[in-house]
Amino acid sequence: MRDCISDAYSKFTPSEPNLLVIADDFFVSLSRKADWQIDVALFATHDRYGEEPGYFATAAYQNLGAVAVFAAEVSDFPVEYRFQIFQNPYALVETAIPPSLASLRA
Repeated sequence: MRDCISDAYSKFTPSEPNLLVIADDFFVSLSRKADWQIDVALFATHDRYGEEPGYFATAAYQNLGAVAVFAAEVSDFPVEYRFQIFQNPYALVETAIPPSLASLRA
């Protein structure tokens, strides 16, 4: 997740709402079991995991309004899809996503 954010961040402008959607590639799972990893990558306020604090723990990534995770959860049929949005509390007013989008979940 951090690599995706780092690679894409320069493309986000400070003058409009920005949302980065990361899709599960099935090599690194974004299933519900990985929620703690997403939490560390975005919101950790410490550096115990060998890198800097979470990207949404400071204003360093203020041009990014939110990150969304799209993943397929395969345990039995039918396949269940997950779409979850994680808002950046330090996003600029101009880059924050609208509340109607922030509340979407699947």
